[in-house]
Amino acid sequence: MSFYLEIKASLLKDVVKAIENINAESIWVIDHEGIYIRMSDVYRYKMLEININNRDMVNFKFDSAKPYYLGLVIDRLKDVTKTLKSSDLLIMDYSDGNPFITAESNGLKRNIKLIDISLIGQPPELMVSQEYQSVIESKKMSSFLKAISKSISFDVIINEGKFIIRSETDEGLAEISWSEEDCNLDTQLSESVTNFSTAEITKALVACKNNLVIKGSNDSPISFEWELASNSTIKSLVAPRV
Repeated sequence: MSFYLEIKASLLKDVVKAIENINAESIWVIDHEGIYIRMSDVYRYKMLEININNRDMVNFKFDSAKPYYLGLVIDRLKDVTKTLKSSDLLIMDYSDGNPFITAESNGLKRNIKLIDISLIGQPPELMVSQEYQSVIESKKMSSFLKAISKSISFDVIINEGKFIIRSETDEGLAEISWSEEDCNLDTQLSESVTNFSTAEITKALVACKNNLVIKGSNDSPISFEWELASNSTIKSLVAPRV
């Protein structure tokens, strides 16, 4: 029993980038649909959920009646991906019982040692209370976070049919506001203000791209979801400041 996959380096680089800002270790679940990763930071302040569908891989073969649960230290995988160009193709394969995954690209083959999954804490299932949903461009969110990088926190605001992100900085007020139509705002709230850590949100969104689907409710964790590829997604959840 085994699995074999060929994947674009650009996709895997994005995955590594997202994971390394959350935790050093993660459990990768591989089944006939592809790869699933769910993890949190050590304080359970941030959570990350990654789905890599096999349709977004160049080649994928899975020969097992049950999923594989593999413990990976992300730096070991990064040692491989950092040497690759985005256009490169990475081959990964695993045989049942092996203490490592084999990774190969451009004729160079390396073994990535696995770790015992019992040593990796799994985050609890978390259902995000959804009293609002909006869709915004990730570039605008990234620009906002860069502009307020020295601030401790910022507010996510729902007010009179508008979705607003706002922070008081040493240079003054920084704010982006979207009308209901501009961000497809769907909300049950007439007014809501929730405060989040600038540093934690920045880490959570370091690999974001395309459009961000944002969900949450007053004084509750916020969820950001974006497309990793045509059929694959990343979801990042961050708790509010207390």
